[in-house]
Parts: sequence; C-alpha cells; structure tokens
Amino acid sequence: MPNTLWQGLSLRTRLVVAMVLLVGSVVFLASAFNFRDRAQRTLDEAYERALANATNINSFVLERVAEDTRSSPSPPRTPEEARVFW
Repeated sequence: MPNTLWQGLSLRTRLVVAMVLLVGSVVFLASAFNFRDRAQRTLDEAYERALANATNINSFVLERVAEDTRSSPSPPRTPEEARVFW
C-alpha cells in the first residue's frame, strides 16, 4: 500500500490541519448565514419602501383624477364619455 501525503504527516500536523479546516468551515458558514440575513433584511426594507411609494403614487393619481373630473363641465358618466374626456 503506497504511503499517502496525509499518512506521512505527524499526528500533530494532521491535527493542526484538521483544526484549521474546521475553523475555516465554521467561519465560512457563519459568514454565509450572516450574508443571507443581511440580504433578507435589505430586501424586506426595499419591499416596504416600494409599497410606501406605490401607495403615495396611487393617492396622488386618485387626487389628480378627482381634481380633473371636478373641474370639468360635466364629469363623464359612461365609458365612451370617459374615453373622450381623457
């Protein structure tokens, strides 16, 4: 049976390599979970801002439509009149 590199190392060196790999994998996993949490929070905040903007735009458009229909001589009563009005 050929002697592999891993088997040729001393016990102490193998333990050091194993510990470094273990610590490195724990750090990598912790960083990945932290990144996921931050990304989720950022996306949640962006969603909330988008909803607030959509609500503001909706209310603005509804106010403008109400102003335009009030200021017209006769508000449209049928879909045909609405098409002509707009």
